[in-house]
Amino acid sequence: MVSPSAEMQLSKERILGWQKIFKEKWGVEYTFTEAEEAANNLIGFFDLLLKIDMRENPQNYTKKVKNKKK
Repeated sequence: MVSPSAEMQLSKERILGWQKIFKEKWGVEYTFTEAEEAANNLIGFFDLLLKIDMRENPQNYTKKVKNKKK
């Protein structure tokens, strides 16, 4: 299981929302624990993709400062 960092933990309401989406979209009935794990895995996966992209394309993540006109 991919474990997202602590600041990305989902609330109970979000987990229940994922549980509902899984059932409605894919017909899969997860327990709360299974839905929590699936949702956290998905978030962890995208967190990993972002970290890889930030490493591979740092120019896309530098803060751009606009010149101030006086």
